[in-house]
Amino acid sequence: MGLEMLPDLETIGNQAFAEVGTVTFSGDNRSLKTIGIDAFGGATAVVGLHTLPALVTIWDGAFKEATNTVEFGIKNTKLTTIGKSAFAEATAVKGLETLPALVTIGDGAFPKVREVKFSGMNKSLTTIGDGAFAEATVEGLPDMVTKGNRAFS
Repeated sequence: MGLEMLPDLETIGNQAFAEVGTVTFSGDNRSLKTIGIDAFGGATAVVGLHTLPALVTIWDGAFKEATNTVEFGIKNTKLTTIGKSAFAEATAVKGLETLPALVTIGDGAFPKVREVKFSGMNKSLTTIGDGAFAEATVEGLPDMVTKGNRAFS
């Protein structure tokens, strides 16, 4: 499913594209603030979410069980929260770069993800939830204050 990104869209709602196969976005969105609960849950692939400077929250289960790569181009956003099970069992998550405002990664956010790449993160990240990266391969996380139970195992 190919979609032109609406420049004034502020929210991708709960279950908006759940179980739909491949979702490909084109164009920029400078207004998107929220990706809802289970918004892309079970989608085959999600690509083209680029230039999202206003993004604040990726809610619980937003990309849960996406069977192929979830590809972002998220840089220098206002993203503060990645919710519980946001990317649980997704195959790979790429393009989470330079997230100066990220404070919390929720419980079980990235378990069993073969490849999670962060880059350019600063010290704002203070909490990683229980089992957030269980059985996942992670690169680029800074030292942080609080790690949940079995956060990386």
